[in-house]
Amino acid sequence: MLDKRSKSLFCAWDKARKTFLADARKTLSQSVKQQAASAQTAADKCGGYSSYRWMLSFVLCLLLLRNAESALLLRVLRACTIFQAVLSYVMRYCRLKCLALQHELHNELKVLRCEKYVQEAMDAIEADAEQQALAGKQEEEARQLHSRLQHNKQQLTLYHKAQEAARAEAQAAAALQAEEEAAQALLQSQLNQERVNFRQAEAATKEQLRAKKAVMLLCEEQQRTARLDRLRAEVQVHVEADPERAMAATAASSAQEASHNPAFASVTGYTTETLLKDKRFKVLEALRQQSLHNTGYAKQALLAVSPLTIPRRDTLTTSAKD
Repeated sequence: MLDKRSKSLFCAWDKARKTFLADARKTLSQSVKQQAASAQTAADKCGGYSSYRWMLSFVLCLLLLRNAESALLLRVLRACTIFQAVLSYVMRYCRLKCLALQHELHNELKVLRCEKYVQEAMDAIEADAEQQALAGKQEEEARQLHSRLQHNKQQLTLYHKAQEAARAEAQAAAALQAEEEAAQALLQSQLNQERVNFRQAEAATKEQLRAKKAVMLLCEEQQRTARLDRLRAEVQVHVEADPERAMAATAASSAQEASHNPAFASVTGYTTETLLKDKRFKVLEALRQQSLHNTGYAKQALLAVSPLTIPRRDTLTTSAKD
C-alpha cells in the first residue's frame, strides 16, 4: 500500500516539474520579446549613435537573460535531481517499512493461527466433554425413564386388576339388582292384577247400581207423569174457544163508558190528601228539594220515619227487614 502511494507521489511531482519548466521557458521568451520590442522602440526614437548604443544594450540584455535562464534551469534541474534522490530514498524507506510491516503481519498471522488451532483444540475438547456429559445424562434419563415405565406398568397392572374386580362386583351387584327388580316386578304385577280385579268388580257393581238407578228413575218418571196427567185432568177448564171474548171489554171499562161525567169517576190510586198524611212523603219532598234524596242519609231518614199504615212483614224487602 505504501509503495503505491510513493509511486503516485513521484508521478505527481514529475508532472508538476514539467509544468514548472514549461512555464519558466514561456516567461523568459515573453520577457526577451518585451525587451527587444522596447529596444527597437527606443532606437526608432533616438536614431544614429543612440541606436547603436541601444543595440549593444539589447545584446547585453539578451546575453544576461540567456545566462540567467541557464542558471535558473541549472538550479531547477539540480533541485529536481535532489528531490528525485530524496524521493528515491523515501521510496526505499517505504519499501523497507512495508517489508517490516509485512514480516510483522506474517508473525501476527502465525500467532493468530496458533491461537486459532489452540482454540479449536480447546473447543473440540469441550465438545467431547459435553458429548460425554450429554451421553451420561441421556443414559441416566433413559435409566430413569425405564424405571418410570416399569413403575407405570406395575401401576397399570394393578389398575387393570382393580378395574376387573370392580367390574365383577358391578356385574354381581347388577345381577342382584336385576333379580330384586324381577321379584319386585312380579310382586307389583300381582298387586296390579289384584287391583285390576278389584276395580273391575267395583265397575261391575257401579254398573249394576247405575242400571238399577236408571230403572228407578224411569219408574219415578212414569209415576210423576201419571200424577201430572191426573192433576191436569182434575184442573182442566171445560170451555169452548172464544177469541172474541178475550178481546171484549171488562165490567170496569164498561162501567166507565156508561158514566156521563168522566171527571167524577171513581179513583183507583192515591189522592193528594192521602199522600200528605204520610210523613215519609213529606220527608222525601224536603230531601228532593235539597238534592239529597239519592244519598245514604236520605235512605236512613226514610227508614227511621214510621209510615201512615204499618205494612205487613211479608211485604218488606230484605234491606227493609234489616
